Amino acid sequence: MNTFIILLRGVNVSGSNILKMAELRKALDVPEFVNVQTYIQSGNIVLQSDLGSEDVERTVDRIIRNQFELAVPMFVLSPEYVAAIIENMPFAAEANPSRVILTFFSTDITDQDIIPLSDLKSPEEEMIRGNRMIYFHFPSGSGKSRLSNANIEKKLNQVCTSRNQRTIVKLLEMSD
Repeated sequence: MNTFIILLRGVNVSGSNILKMAELRKALDVPEFVNVQTYIQSGNIVLQSDLGSEDVERTVDRIIRNQFELAVPMFVLSPEYVAAIIENMPFAAEANPSRVILTFFSTDITDQDIIPLSDLKSPEEEMIRGNRMIYFHFPSGSGKSRLSNANIEKKLNQVCTSRNQRTIVKLLEMSD
């Protein structure tokens, strides 16, 4: 049985793509999945399945489309991948984990790919590329940063989703 961490993109944001996690947990109570858990309202799921990651993604997508009439991008991650991301955290341990944002992509990105993001970055903000993701540090918070998901997607021409370090660590703990 494999464990998967699933990040849904763009649910429960600014009153759109409303998806109650309790209802989603109930909808995901299907024979293909066991130990389904959700965490906070931003579309975080941890579950176990004998399916491979692509089949898990297809099944979750089908359930969300059929039962909630939503089409949302998702990122299906292994706990090993998430553990490696946390282990390779480039920012000092004393960085506020709610101000360290991890932005995930479905394909790998290069240092060259992220150059256009430099135009959006303030001098205090830090950005370091990881494995199919970018680590951001926003010492003053991400709320006013120009490095929003929408701007990142526009500049890089690919879909992404972001979570703060605290959330990613919690999802990894839930996957144990």
